[in-house]
Amino acid sequence: MKDNKHLLFSYGTLQLEKVQIENYGHLLKGEKDSLLNYKLDKLEITMK
Repeated sequence: MKDNKHLLFSYGTLQLEKVQIENYGHLLKGEKDSLLNYKLDKLEITMK
């Protein structure tokens, strides 16, 4: 028998229950995760 399990990484609006129901017809089961050694930073882009 084939495994019907699908892995999905989501962020932003895909984490909202309303969006999940509208797109998939049900709430997704999952768990929070993190990216090791990942740093979120801001970068200013300037034009010369």
